[in-house]
Formats: sequence, C-alpha cells, structure tokens
Amino acid sequence: MGILRFFLFPFSIVYMCITSFRNFLFDIGLFKAHTYDVPSLGIGNLTVGGTGKSVAISYFISEFI
Repeated sequence: MGILRFFLFPFSIVYMCITSFRNFLFDIGLFKAHTYDVPSLGIGNLTVGGTGKSVAISYFISEFI
C-alpha cells in the first residue's frame, strides 16, 4: 500500500491545483453559480449499500410532504 500511495501522491497535488484554480475562478466571478427557486436535497455518497440512504430519504419525505 505504501508504494501505491507514493505513486499516486503527484496526482493528488495536480488535483488540488486544478480544484483550487476552479474555486478561484468562482471567487473572482468568471464562473457563475446557479441558484434555483425549488429547494433540492442530495442524499448519498460514493459508498453503495448499507449507509442508510433509503432510511434518510424516507424520513425527509415524511417530514417535508
């Protein structure tokens, strides 16, 4: 695992630079953020199964409808 971490570390630096530059473009107003009249809620992550997303969705539906 240590050798893989060693080889992937440069990619994390490149990714950090790209996302920092993108965030800078949002900060100076070159990129525009969009807003919507209808509120939205995103539930989920990169883990598939067993993280309680269905239970959370059921709870939010019962609370907001």
